[in-house]
Amino acid sequence: MSKIARYQGNVRAFASDARGMERTVFGGTNQADDLTSQITASFLRGWGIVGAAEHPSLEDFNAAMYAMSQFIAYQHQMGVPEWHAEQEYHIGSICTHNGESYQSLQNANVGSQPPSAKWTPVLTSENGLANLGLEETINLAKNAVPA
Repeated sequence: MSKIARYQGNVRAFASDARGMERTVFGGTNQADDLTSQITASFLRGWGIVGAAEHPSLEDFNAAMYAMSQFIAYQHQMGVPEWHAEQEYHIGSICTHNGESYQSLQNANVGSQPPSAKWTPVLTSENGLANLGLEETINLAKNAVPA
């Protein structure tokens, strides 16, 4: 499979322009735009909330697609997700916290806010250029330019 070209625009969620009650929280009748409100018990159960002889509603299809595409839009916006106390991280997992990036040094790393012994700084305001291998290049460029 060839590389997928990035969408040339601001990635937004499916049904983010839904009108009226075209999109509700999955399995519910209320509306919300934030991701936290989308993750309900019905969402976690999935299409099991629909009876065998029933069809999923337009609102539930829009809700499911909205939640999934909103997560994708968040990833495009942030690049690296923000740290959260309830998220489970594993060795090599990367997150950002207070504008700096950290990599988990342990599996099942939950509730340990970076910086701490369970995290190593990956990209910070102090080590950013060095970790990207640009510090020497920038210093050489500075020295090459006459004052």
